[in-house]
Amino acid sequence: MLLTAALLIAAAPAPLPARSAMRQCYLRVDGKVHVNARCRVFPLGGKSYTLNTWDGGKPRRSHFAQVSEGKPGRGEASWNADPNDNRAGDPLGSVRWSKGCWINTRVKICAR
Repeated sequence: MLLTAALLIAAAPAPLPARSAMRQCYLRVDGKVHVNARCRVFPLGGKSYTLNTWDGGKPRRSHFAQVSEGKPGRGEASWNADPNDNRAGDPLGSVRWSKGCWINTRVKICAR
């Protein structure tokens, strides 16, 4: 019986990799809105995600942001200040989850 259970577990399909989904996106940095439209959002687990991914091709408004949640409701955000840069290497600092968005005094990042 244990052997049968082990074989069933071994034969179970691996979980599918995460995929981006279209969401209503908003990215404001230092008072300037860079994204306010539907965009691709790639989930990173929990409330962590990359907003405005390029996996469907480079978007017209090609700024993107990434938020990595540490403690529940707290995280670190970064973005590509240069819209032609394909890495989110520019830090936006610590953010907190509020009303469905990640925010601090510099930034508001939403994917709904």
